[in-house]
Amino acid sequence: MRDRTQWIVARDHANRQAIGAVDGTDNPKKGTHTAGVQRQWCGNTGKIDNCVVSCHISYTVGDFQCLLDSDLYLPESWANDPARRREARIPDDVVYRKKTAIALEQIHRATGNGVRVAAWTFDEEYGQNGEKGPVVWEVKHTPFYRKHGPAGLPGPSHTLIVARNVLNPDEIKYFVSNMTAGPGGVSLEWMLWVAFSRWPIERCFE
Repeated sequence: MRDRTQWIVARDHANRQAIGAVDGTDNPKKGTHTAGVQRQWCGNTGKIDNCVVSCHISYTVGDFQCLLDSDLYLPESWANDPARRREARIPDDVVYRKKTAIALEQIHRATGNGVRVAAWTFDEEYGQNGEKGPVVWEVKHTPFYRKHGPAGLPGPSHTLIVARNVLNPDEIKYFVSNMTAGPGGVSLEWMLWVAFSRWPIERCFE
């Protein structure tokens, strides 16, 4: 079903302006028997809580949006507990993977099925609400160079973007991009479009 969905998206909804998003859902759970449940960060409640975490990627272009892939995050405490795994009927080939590794597997699977996007966007904090409706942001940006390699030498140019909600000045967002804004790079408008294109995945979760 997952592959079929991705084939349909690649065939019927291909667009050079499409954006892919990586995000997760944290679902509070009681008890200790649900596969993957443990006390961990839960974006749904905004604190360390008993919950199950899953990882997802989505595709959006214009008014079209859909989830491309979903997978359970299995904590190490579960992965290394054979008795608990058997009780929850977790297959032997399901092992501990970092969330970033799950996301990369999902992206590689989608691209292998023909899905193409102009850019991927993601947030390190799972479970945050996406923006709804028109808003006005005041934006500053600057290039910077991340340390690269054992010697800590400057690597490729990146861009830091700071955006403040004009209607709610206490709301400030920070974005880091491996794209470069300005001459020879992409436009700041395009980078902001990518950065603020995460909210449709929240609507898919709903």
